[in-house]
Amino acid sequence: MTNAGALDNPEPGRHAVRESGIERLEATPIAATALPTSDRTERRSVKDVPTVESGQSERLLPTALPTGVHATLAMTSAARRTRRAVLRGVAYLASCLLVLEVGLQVAGLVAPALLARRPPHRTPGDAGDVISILCVGDSHTYGAPLPVEESYPAQLEALLGRRYPGRRFALANLGVPGVNTAYVANRLERQLLELRPHLVIVWVGVNNAWNAIETDAWTVSDPWLALRRLALRVKLVRLATILWHGRSERAEFETQVDGRFAVPWRLLPVERRAEQLRGDALERGIEIDMGRMASTARARDTPILFVNYPVPFSVVPIIHRVGEKLGVPVLETFQELTRAMANGHDDSELMMMAAGPHPRGLLYAYVAEAMVPWVVTALRDRHGIALEETDRR
Repeated sequence: MTNAGALDNPEPGRHAVRESGIERLEATPIAATALPTSDRTERRSVKDVPTVESGQSERLLPTALPTGVHATLAMTSAARRTRRAVLRGVAYLASCLLVLEVGLQVAGLVAPALLARRPPHRTPGDAGDVISILCVGDSHTYGAPLPVEESYPAQLEALLGRRYPGRRFALANLGVPGVNTAYVANRLERQLLELRPHLVIVWVGVNNAWNAIETDAWTVSDPWLALRRLALRVKLVRLATILWHGRSERAEFETQVDGRFAVPWRLLPVERRAEQLRGDALERGIEIDMGRMASTARARDTPILFVNYPVPFSVVPIIHRVGEKLGVPVLETFQELTRAMANGHDDSELMMMAAGPHPRGLLYAYVAEAMVPWVVTALRDRHGIALEETDRR
């Protein structure tokens, strides 16, 4: 039964309605400004309170929370999504790097055999008929990135064949781009035993500035050497190092003058350039490895020639001093660069930038011609082979 007092004195905002003898209270709209702020908050319409879909118990959703709490929840949710996206990106990048590293490791195993520039293996019966010369070293021996016929070993073989048609020559090009002196020294004895060459020509050293692979024999006090040696076993690290080294050399050496390739190193004294990068580990390592090469060649009664670089790398004066100390002749190819330029050849015809400055085929031709006198003298003095020159070019 309805309380009569309540109908006579309804609550504020409500008025009495009588239907079929029953009185009830009905809400009367009240202007929002008529209530205090706290009352307006408490008396929000039910329509303003979101609910879950029908069939489930009604509950307040986050949008019904105070504004500050709702903003905090939104920021937390966004942070979680960002963190998940970052983790997915890192996982994807790590997977790509792993696949690339595996591919580079496989390529490192098969590439030397696929890219080797060497003549067919000769039988012992051929040894007396063919004058063989072993050429070992880095990309300057290999001739990268030129065709094989433009490398200095191929041009030297062709030049000797033209000058001495009564003799047969075979030059084995075992150059490998990117290797250091330790790599060459560690393999020279086996190569001499397998190929039994009359002469050995070595052109290597510039990569010692960054390549620490196989340098365990270096007795130097460099705390970073072991760490560098370990890091470079990772092919990605080695690739990045090669790219950075080549980029640094390009930035230092290459300029463009009237659209032509210019060689500013012609204007730099070699010793000044050497002082910029010379270190005890670098010089000591080259001395150790080239000393091993010289001893190995002499033990097999095989004359050996060191070849220096045509640009003033940090190793140029080191190779010169080591050669003098060991009593090994050193061919200074900078002189051939100067001679070619004096003959009217432009810098762009002689040098190019390919992971650092490298000779073109024309400069290799000058280098090959400069090697001929040493070849003739070494064959005569050590092996008693006299070459009769019939085609002087």
